[in-house]
Amino acid sequence: MTTGLLDATGVDEATLYFRAFCDGLAGLELDALIPVGTGEHLWRTGLDTLVRGLTKP
Repeated sequence: MTTGLLDATGVDEATLYFRAFCDGLAGLELDALIPVGTGEHLWRTGLDTLVRGLTKP
């Protein structure tokens, strides 16, 4: 198991970022503000960017 990937970001802070991202994007989808056919791409790239950002110093 790899440890230490969050650098200075603690688990609680990382969880808050993840929750904010998910709630925000889900809200946009529910309000039909995301163009049809782009939702999956936004979720995948957004989550990838969030996780990569959490692993940078």
